Amino acid sequence: WDYMVYDFRIHGANIVERHQNDPAIDAEPAKMLPAMAAARFSIFRVERIEPGLGIHFTDVLQGDSVFIVDYSLSHTAKIGSLVAARILPLPEFNIFSGVLAPVDERIVEASKNKLALLKSCHPDGSITPQERSELALYVFRQALAQDYVSLVAHY
Repeated sequence: WDYMVYDFRIHGANIVERHQNDPAIDAEPAKMLPAMAAARFSIFRVERIEPGLGIHFTDVLQGDSVFIVDYSLSHTAKIGSLVAARILPLPEFNIFSGVLAPVDERIVEASKNKLALLKSCHPDGSITPQERSELALYVFRQALAQDYVSLVAHY
């Protein structure tokens, strides 16, 4: 579902972008739209665990750090583990949105190369929303091809 919400685009817009200013959306769900519009996909390395609360990650594609509130993952993650995922930045804290796909260093390097190639097409080094979607799909396909997703434990 996460892919369909954020990465499936019709005429260049995903479902969040198409409904961001829709007055027909009920007030309570509409509160989530700004966070959903700011959601970002990347590959994250576990740096520090706060059991019962969450995990400090380094975004290996963007280079910044982020804390994610995730009770279950705080009990199962291992330092140094890599996951491909989307962050949903809520006003008070960050959570993951959708599936987390375990990846390895080979996928990290391939993803960095793909991102560099996408950025090289633009003078300012940015990438378009469509290219961000392509990158997410590329990473998830790499993880599925290696069958890493089957390693995910559900609690």
